[in-house]
Amino acid sequence: MKWHKTTTPLCTLPFTDPSSKPTLSEPLDKQALLAYKLIYSKSTVHNIPICFPDPTTQSTIPPFPPITFQETETALLKTRNSAPGSNGISPAAIKLAWPKIKNVTHTLFKKSLETGWHPRPFHTATICILEKPGKRDCHFPQSYHSITLLATLGKGLKQIIAKQIAWLAVKEKILHNQQFRALPLRSATDLVTATDLVTATVHDIEEAWVHGKVASILTLDIKGAFNTILPGRLIYCL
Repeated sequence: MKWHKTTTPLCTLPFTDPSSKPTLSEPLDKQALLAYKLIYSKSTVHNIPICFPDPTTQSTIPPFPPITFQETETALLKTRNSAPGSNGISPAAIKLAWPKIKNVTHTLFKKSLETGWHPRPFHTATICILEKPGKRDCHFPQSYHSITLLATLGKGLKQIIAKQIAWLAVKEKILHNQQFRALPLRSATDLVTATDLVTATVHDIEEAWVHGKVASILTLDIKGAFNTILPGRLIYCL
């Protein structure tokens, strides 16, 4: 599973970047440039301190239902065999060891959610740099992208938390009823809900025509959306 580590010395191309004066050939220099270009966000200057609970905001913490053993099992066993994190424990290894570790794993997940404690090994990542597909000039850092390898157990816990937040957003009607992505039973790639998405779009167009108006569609794409999230502001909004 150590596919991201080479078994023989690998000499990559030197990097050229306008912000760096000389051409970079040393591995540590190239590593620092990739980290700056692909990982570090210049927008962090607009972040705000993380303060929870925020004394200036009136908020309530809705009760989350306790997780069941089936939820823990589904989050860890019914997933694709993705690459493991720095500990090298793959989903396949978790499945093999499950009869021996299922009880202690469920207890760990349950206590983590009850106390709000996220174990440090679960959010310690190995970041791998891969070339983007297509014909690109490999001398520029922008020709590469980063992927994050997390611990398999941590990804299972993250999946449970994401599912609980998504169901809460639907139950409390926090999001718009035409939000078709990243919600239970509302995936835009699903055939049934994709039909709902098309139906809603057609309805809006026909309604505009009835009133003698012109209908337009505006689509937006946020560059580096996940890399530029400001944690403090995100938690404040939540």
